[in-house]
Amino acid sequence: MWSDKETDRDFLGYQVHADLLKNVVCNQKNLPITIGLYGDWGSGKSSVLKLIKKSIDEDDRIKDRTIILYFDGWSFESFDDAKMALIQGIVDQLEVKVGKIEKTKSFFKKIKEHIFSMRTLQSIVKNSVLPIGTAAVTGGAIVPTLLSLLISNKEEIKEEVLSTLKDAWEGKSISEKEYAAVREFREDFEKLIEATGKDQIIILIDDLDRCLPRHIIDNLEAIKLFLNVPKTAFIIAADESIVSGAIRNEYNTLVEDGKDGQEKRDIGNAYMEKFIQLPYRLPKLSNKEVETYVSLLLCDSVLSSDIFTPIHNGYKDFVQKNRFDSFALTDAISDIKGVEGLDDLKARITHVLKFSSTISYALKRNPRLIKRFLNAFDIRRELLRINGLNNDNNEFALLKLMLIEQQYNERFKELYNLISSSKNYTEQLLDLEKYATGHKTENEWKNWDNSSLKRLIEEEPRFSRVDLRELFWVSRDSIIDNISGISIISPRIKDMFNKALNAPNRDMIDYASIKALNQEDREDFFALLDNQLSITSDDKKLHSIYHLLIIKDKALYFNKYITILNRIDCRKLPAPLGVSFREILENCNDNEQKAITDLLSKNSKLMATINPK
Repeated sequence: MWSDKETDRDFLGYQVHADLLKNVVCNQKNLPITIGLYGDWGSGKSSVLKLIKKSIDEDDRIKDRTIILYFDGWSFESFDDAKMALIQGIVDQLEVKVGKIEKTKSFFKKIKEHIFSMRTLQSIVKNSVLPIGTAAVTGGAIVPTLLSLLISNKEEIKEEVLSTLKDAWEGKSISEKEYAAVREFREDFEKLIEATGKDQIIILIDDLDRCLPRHIIDNLEAIKLFLNVPKTAFIIAADESIVSGAIRNEYNTLVEDGKDGQEKRDIGNAYMEKFIQLPYRLPKLSNKEVETYVSLLLCDSVLSSDIFTPIHNGYKDFVQKNRFDSFALTDAISDIKGVEGLDDLKARITHVLKFSSTISYALKRNPRLIKRFLNAFDIRRELLRINGLNNDNNEFALLKLMLIEQQYNERFKELYNLISSSKNYTEQLLDLEKYATGHKTENEWKNWDNSSLKRLIEEEPRFSRVDLRELFWVSRDSIIDNISGISIISPRIKDMFNKALNAPNRDMIDYASIKALNQEDREDFFALLDNQLSITSDDKKLHSIYHLLIIKDKALYFNKYITILNRIDCRKLPAPLGVSFREILENCNDNEQKAITDLLSKNSKLMATINPK
């Protein structure tokens, strides 16, 4: 088993990215700077941050002249005021690092007072000013929370609080005090950085994209307070699309205020472009990189640290010079003697690498998904062992079966139905394998006409040579469900789907965004849509998404929708859908009209809505 946590052990060749970013932030000519380290969920952003920190900590030339702080943005998710919590956290960590330097002590004291003032002003604005104004008009009393705020404040701060409340009571703006507190904070923070005597302060922000949209904005606003302070560098690791989407969600009124006929401005991307000076996107892994990654994970699980470390170091040296080749790990372990399980390890590497291209595609070249898949495979292998079913054929046929489950889930179900409902399923498996190898067959296997799928079927060990019932028996768990099907779809696509599903009406669905999806993202979108339709076929909103798409681009979406209608019970479709079905039929040719009406003919209420008398 492998931990799902980020690591500073490089199995992905990501040291090159860490070194590049380290060189940028440790060059004083580049400071101040804000870098956006972008990548999908599970792509390895957190590990790159860990590698940057480790690399600086181990570099004798710069480690004593550098302060590096690490923050998990998600750790502030439970705070009502995530913005102030992050600001306080940065200052507190900095104090731990340099608070003993005599020159810094007075500045830390001032900065903490500024933070308190900002908290107080924010609390007054948020919780008290409106009630005070209301009380003045209605003759009511000041809210009790305001009294507790005064009581809890330090004596030396009360005068400022009371003065601020007096201004609010008299209807005066307190924005000037807010601006002054922010300005004074920044001025004293700059002086504090100078007093440390360090060349650069590097602040790593992780997991920003895991926060709720409002807290993403809060964290960005907190970071903005420190931006452009001399000698500082921020590296913010996040899924760019999620952060940009959170900004759009928070400021959607600005997005929607474009004039008719004009292209609406993407406020999310515009905000990020102003905020991030250097965007850096982690590339997708290549097939060869996936091969090496899987091999290293397998070796790490079997070999002791003292044996694996030299191999890992050899890999790191190799990848610095050979970016486009896979590391020959089997050669590296061929000379190892007297290690229990070594032959098993070599066999596992050999078999897994046969399917590396399928693993790459099925798991979207995503390191975290690959690791979770291998963990699931290990648990199922252990189930085989516990039940006395473990042998090489079973184990590697199981790997094939799991890849079919992952990438071709409908075919996985078809296999299960075949072995559970047929006494002569072995003969049918043999027939399927003949089809996969290009031979004439007794049955039609049209659904299996896919080159990657056929390669899985024909690869040894063949399914016909194992008891497939045993493999399905260990596949009954829900472990693989955590990574298969819709769960590996990116949060960005899930968010887009949910917005389409929850649109107030069909015309409010963001067709332009769906149209702009690349092929892979479009497949994910429809995987969500088709899956939901299979479960709740009578959901009017789900059909409305398809209807809009067909009206906009019939050639692209019509046949796909017909396929779905063939799979569900059309008698359950709600009658109000008849109006949009009628709109679709008006733009169809005779064959297309027949394809729809044949499927809907048994739903009399719906047909009556389509063809009102």
